Amino acid sequence: MQNRKKTGLDVFEEFSKALKSGAFPIYYICGEEVFFHDRALNLLMTLIPSDVRDFNFDMVHGQDSNVSQVISMCKSYPMMAEKRLVIVRDFQSLTKSSGSNSDGSSLNDFLPLIEKPNPTAIAVFMDEKPIPKTTKIGKKIVASDQVGFFEFSVTPDYLVPDWVTTWAKKEHNFVIEPQAAQLLVQFIGSDLLLLSNEIEKLVTAKSKEGVINEKDIRDLVGFSKEFTVFELKDSIIQRRTNDAIQIADHIVSQGDGEVGEILKSLGFFNSMYVNIWQYLRAQAKGNSPDEIAMALGINGFRLGMLQKEARLYSLSSMPVIFEILYDADRAMKGFSTLDAQSIFFLTIHRLCSV
Repeated sequence: MQNRKKTGLDVFEEFSKALKSGAFPIYYICGEEVFFHDRALNLLMTLIPSDVRDFNFDMVHGQDSNVSQVISMCKSYPMMAEKRLVIVRDFQSLTKSSGSNSDGSSLNDFLPLIEKPNPTAIAVFMDEKPIPKTTKIGKKIVASDQVGFFEFSVTPDYLVPDWVTTWAKKEHNFVIEPQAAQLLVQFIGSDLLLLSNEIEKLVTAKSKEGVINEKDIRDLVGFSKEFTVFELKDSIIQRRTNDAIQIADHIVSQGDGEVGEILKSLGFFNSMYVNIWQYLRAQAKGNSPDEIAMALGINGFRLGMLQKEARLYSLSSMPVIFEILYDADRAMKGFSTLDAQSIFFLTIHRLCSV
């Protein structure tokens, strides 16, 4: 049985424990899930008392500094405190700095510091993209027992609802029901910072209950995610009428022009349903999946998607769908007294009812 891959939350727990125990004099924080970078910074700031922070804390960006300056900071001793803290964001950019900040040094100049760190300083190097492990400094950072290496990979979309429930419990001692977590992600998207902000608002609003359910999400959280026509398609195929209407409303409002966005969406649906119809017709004739894929000119991945979509329809439902789309096309061309948005919403209602 394979071990479960560590999530960003797992790595953050390890980082918190290491920091609390003073396990390392140097920390290397990387990965594209920058939400945890910010959380790590918040924890790091607690290491230096606020009344002596001015004398014992430096944070620089790689492009605004150079290797020699940072090494000097890391070798300095604290004033009126046990430790000093040095944070370098965009660590790898130190070698790309130019002008007055360029000193001709390379990141390999940090090797002696890693070998023998300053015991009265905590050095933190941060990058979104991990330092290449094929480089001399990269190998040293990964292998050294003086460096705590913590990589926060992007949380896969399918794990984000689990993150919502875990984060709510860990940070706020609140229960978010699984279906509510799914809906929150649907409304907000997979950005952990935005989600954590919404969780905090929900906890404040429901402070006496201790539990957040699906109704709370619908009542208290508005759509803020940038939706695409593909997500609208999924809602229509699954006959989630209310969700489809809300997503459609956001697609229209996000676009450059209401009519243009509606026409693009209707064109997309026409193409989608033609593909479903062709698949169902070929299936009815006894054609194999490979034969269908070849006839439609699609790859295996697209065939798999089409199979899932087609299972939710019958061949006999196709004429009804095409009539709905034909009515929408005529209405958009002026054969209706309704405005474009009303035509669009009515079409979605009708498609969800087939």
